[in-house]
Amino acid sequence: MPDERPAAPLPGGVPDGTSESDWSALERVRREKLARLRAAGVDPYPVGFARSHTLAEVARHWPDLAPGQESGDVVRVAGRIVLKRDFGRLAFWTLRHGGDELQAMLTVDSLGPDQLELVTDLDAGDWVGVQGEVVRTWPSRCGPCRTSGRASPTWRCARGSGRST
Repeated sequence: MPDERPAAPLPGGVPDGTSESDWSALERVRREKLARLRAAGVDPYPVGFARSHTLAEVARHWPDLAPGQESGDVVRVAGRIVLKRDFGRLAFWTLRHGGDELQAMLTVDSLGPDQLELVTDLDAGDWVGVQGEVVRTWPSRCGPCRTSGRASPTWRCARGSGRST
């Protein structure tokens, strides 16, 4: 069966031959979030993100951290958000890449209220880059924390279907 979805958007933002009324409710919400990122000066489709470690390397290099212990080491990792929990001044993302998972903790103290609000607007399925100190947040999760003002999309999907636009 041929793909009946509209073509990729033209520079004006609306796919050729469609109107905003053709979009699903989910697609409209995601496009509004995309517009907020752009309005804040964030490139939602950056050319790249220079990571220092893979998710697996973080877990492998800091296996002995006790819950709540800080390593003092800052890493840059990238992955797809597969789970997110937002508690107002604190948020957690579970990132996945290549079958490995890592939890990122985002705090208002490290990012500031505006940046935290902006990054918590990102959705499950978005690819992100995160920079922060490695800590163990609870016994089975080790990952970057106190993200040093660096949590940004490396690729964003505006369609609910997982296709990029």
